[in-house]
Amino acid sequence: MAASGISVDKTCLTHKSWCVHQPESVSVSSRVFDELWALGDTFPVRTLSVLGKRKRIPRRQGIFSNALESHLCGGVEVTCEPLHAHPFFGTLLERWSFAHNALFVNWYSNGKDYFDARSEDEHANSETAIVCLTLGASRTLRVRQKAGGSIVSDVTLNDGDLFVMGGSFQSEFLHEITRKPVSVGSDCRTIGITLRAIKTEENAEDADWERFFDFAAFRGSESDACARVPCSMPNSEQ
Repeated sequence: MAASGISVDKTCLTHKSWCVHQPESVSVSSRVFDELWALGDTFPVRTLSVLGKRKRIPRRQGIFSNALESHLCGGVEVTCEPLHAHPFFGTLLERWSFAHNALFVNWYSNGKDYFDARSEDEHANSETAIVCLTLGASRTLRVRQKAGGSIVSDVTLNDGDLFVMGGSFQSEFLHEITRKPVSVGSDCRTIGITLRAIKTEENAEDADWERFFDFAAFRGSESDACARVPCSMPNSEQ
């Protein structure tokens, strides 16, 4: 796995919430991508009960963690797989993580697969930023206001991009992966990997989580990087 030295822009959505889009941060070989994709084929397409009816989850999903045995995900108890399921997972946590203990992986076969608008505050430590990595075909991440659901911005995530949500983002905003037109003959496969810090008996009492996610350490640059980046995001809703 190679990481680039491209600088990042920190976007302050409110005085409490921020996000970062860092393009081309991670690159993997086609072999590693195909191995990760084949791993997704081992997971069933799950269903949810909505108003008494079963609804297909529009993607495959899995959780990888050495700290958790299972996790309640969207009302469904999901068994966690060990990180050694693929060497890339351990490398990813070692390179980019400071407090995260679980990887949530979504496999999108084509543009019809998507991720509903939601926040990631379920059982998570609210003080640790959430890191999302996109591999493969480009997808659109949409940010919405949690109150009212109005669109704040659409962010195009390309292969190797990181998107980080920090501060009170999960309390004030929703995020989703939207549907996209399916191009005949093109490879529309996308793997989304989210690094999260889930509360366990071992870490529930640790109140100093922010020290694990120092922004300069994430960027791998000078300590004043956070003060120099712009704080603005255009509103995509006309």
